[in-house]
Amino acid sequence: MAVQQHRILPASTIVQRVSGKKRCATSSAENIFAPLEMTHTHSATSLRADCHRALAYDEQENHGGYTLNVSYFEQTGDGAVHTSVEDLLKWDENFYSPARGRQDSRGIQGARQVDDGKVLEYAKGLFLQDYRGLHTVSHGGSGRVSRGAVRFPDQHFSVASL
Repeated sequence: MAVQQHRILPASTIVQRVSGKKRCATSSAENIFAPLEMTHTHSATSLRADCHRALAYDEQENHGGYTLNVSYFEQTGDGAVHTSVEDLLKWDENFYSPARGRQDSRGIQGARQVDDGKVLEYAKGLFLQDYRGLHTVSHGGSGRVSRGAVRFPDQHFSVASL
């Protein structure tokens, strides 16, 4: 009997195939950034300058001063998105009052998944947990600038660490 293997595809590949776009960045720009008027947000395909963008720097221990810390490889949807604090606010507000995407996204992002009877904390790319009795939706981040965000959906309150 042959064993059937399943190939797990990155979400960005699925977006590319469904949207018919060659790049996930193109779909994000057309379907998220433009409709939300996130004018200082783009998927980094180059190191273009933008005075509104936060950049990461590393302190030089032996030489003093700092050097720019940026990714020089192309990520396919899970990073390399450059934004401003103002645009980040627009993106975050869309979770509370959806202008783009599914109107029931609050229910979707809060839906806990169960595997073999165990309730999972990680679902759809986000951690669904409780903090001091309050429901949270978060991700720790791993980018060079964004280190994470936590949303308290019932309180309409979010914190992003940049």
